[in-house]
Amino acid sequence: KISTLLTPESARRARLLAALFRVVYLFSAAVEGVLPQLQLKRINAGALALIIPEALMDMVGEKPESRIENLARELGEEIEIVIGT
Repeated sequence: KISTLLTPESARRARLLAALFRVVYLFSAAVEGVLPQLQLKRINAGALALIIPEALMDMVGEKPESRIENLARELGEEIEIVIGT
């Protein structure tokens, strides 16, 4: 079993990386050049903002929001979706 090979910290990092990949895949899977347009910025202690350009706002919906919530849980932070600059 793979989980027996990992330290708790390695397992936490693997879950975090997987959650991040699930978010960015939804935005980038079908469109080249999308990832450089996304920004993740700290807005205050315990809170981040995922900034999505207005041109990509149609990509935001229930599924990405759910995956962003999962990423936030893994990070132990709030993540706000911000459309625009």
